[in-house]
Amino acid sequence: MSTKTLAEIYAHFHGRTNSLVREFNTVTPQVPMYEVTCLPLHRSGRLLLVVRFVHLWGEFCRTLITWSALGNVRTVSNSVLPAAPGISRSSDVSNIARLESNNRPPPWHNSGYSIRVAQRLNVANYSTIGQSIGAVSPIRELIDIRNFVVHPNQRTLVAFQSIALSYGVNTRQPLDVLSLTQPGGQNLLTTWIFRFQTIAAAAVK
Repeated sequence: MSTKTLAEIYAHFHGRTNSLVREFNTVTPQVPMYEVTCLPLHRSGRLLLVVRFVHLWGEFCRTLITWSALGNVRTVSNSVLPAAPGISRSSDVSNIARLESNNRPPPWHNSGYSIRVAQRLNVANYSTIGQSIGAVSPIRELIDIRNFVVHPNQRTLVAFQSIALSYGVNTRQPLDVLSLTQPGGQNLLTTWIFRFQTIAAAAVK
C-alpha cells in the first residue's frame, strides 16, 4: 500500500488559501455601472472569504490529525508515522473527536480543541502538532469575525468591535478591519492567512 504524505495536506491548504488571498485582493473597476451592480456583491463575497478560511483551517486540522492517527503516512521530514494506539479506521478518530466535543459537532478550527484530540489519540507526531498549531495565531479574531458575519447580533457585534478597537478602528464593518494595511503593505486578512500557512508548514514536518 502506498504511503500518504502530510505534504499533500499542506499543498491543498496552501493552494486553497492562496486562492482566497487572490479573491480578497481583486479590485472591481471604478466605473459607475460596476459600482451599482458589482460592488455590493464584491463586498459580500470578500466577507464570505473569512467563513471559507475558517472552514479550510478546520479541514486542515481534521485531516492532519486523522491521517496522523491512522498511520502509514510520511511527514515532510521523511518520518513514517505509525498508527495511534487502537486506531484502525477514520471512524475511530471521529468517535474520539465527538467525545472531546461532548457529542457536539467537532470544532476542528479551534486550535486548542484540535491539540486536545491529537493528545487524546496519542498520535506519534503530537509534539509537532502541539507546538505548531498551538503557536500564537489570530484564530480567535477570525472566529469572532466569522461569527459576526454569519450570526450578526449584539453579542457577536461586541466581540467584533473589541477586535476592531484593538486595531484602532471604531467600526461595525468587518472589511474596515480586514483591509487594514499592515507593515510591508499587505492587508490584515492576507497577513493572517500567510501566518496560518507558516503554522501549517510547521505542523506537517
